Amino acid sequence: MMMLVNDGQLTLEDSISRWFPETGDVWKSIKVRHLMSHTSGLGRPPYDTIDLKGEYSEDDWVKLMSARPALSPPGVVGSYNNGGYILLGVLVHRLSGVFYGDLLQDLIFRPLDMRTARVISERDIVENRAAGYVMTDTGLKN
Repeated sequence: MMMLVNDGQLTLEDSISRWFPETGDVWKSIKVRHLMSHTSGLGRPPYDTIDLKGEYSEDDWVKLMSARPALSPPGVVGSYNNGGYILLGVLVHRLSGVFYGDLLQDLIFRPLDMRTARVISERDIVENRAAGYVMTDTGLKN
């Protein structure tokens, strides 16, 4: 995000509704800096109803996040929220025309020779991928 700010493509004070017109005025008071600092007030993604191993389009994520009730007004409460970072990735794509993961590869990972760094994709075969586990009534599950 800061590379885009430094290039003059956006400011931290820009309303995110500029890149998410489908949400109308709902996100008008949320600024780029709010998403970056976990102070957007947005509800968290609906982890209880989505398939965490599934692939969702950027538009799917915008719909999921815009359907969540706000937790607080923007800038009032800090609350860690992966959904805000997902929206930042969508914003980067909409602004630059380049998928966030590809932009990371081009601007950061390749120049720094970070050969195994990547964005999450459940479909890709990744050698030595570490996976998390969850405790269920019947024991640990992948």
